Amino acid sequence: MSASVQVFDALKARLQESNSKVNLRALEALQTIIAVLRDGLAPVLNILIPAVVDNHLNSKNSSISTAALGAVQALMHNIDNSLLLQPFCSKAQYLSGRAKLDLIEKVAELVTELYPRKPQLVEQKVLPLFWTLLSSSCNGGNVRTATAKLAESLHSHMGHSLVENAAASQPANVQSDLNELLRAAQST
Repeated sequence: MSASVQVFDALKARLQESNSKVNLRALEALQTIIAVLRDGLAPVLNILIPAVVDNHLNSKNSSISTAALGAVQALMHNIDNSLLLQPFCSKAQYLSGRAKLDLIEKVAELVTELYPRKPQLVEQKVLPLFWTLLSSSCNGGNVRTATAKLAESLHSHMGHSLVENAAASQPANVQSDLNELLRAAQST
């Protein structure tokens, strides 16, 4: 087992503690660790992302949720974003609450950063999430707003091919929702 995996196994345990002060300190330390280790964290992303996202983005303790969001932001600033796309898309699809909103918005940022370099990767990983968000009837209010940001980001890079992709692969209600989001974006 590599030293980085051992360190992050120990850190994961601190992130799962029931003591909120321990969680907060671990999240704060994690931001510094991410900045120092950068892409060296690639082997532990499968440990790190769930440990931060699953338990802390939705925390009722604002200090913890803010520190968790800071850790996510540190990941985005210090690690090859193509490594983050799949886990962020997966988490955005299955989480709820504020964590879902935060991750949808982070995926929209990743689209902007990655699409010019890796369009196929973005389409392969992000479009399934996007279609799921559009087809879900429970996406009211804030999720709809976050989905609109993702739609704008995808459309700004994919152009009309986003609408063509929807026409080729999605039911009429998803196509209609996409067109509605794009019209609303153009009118603002």
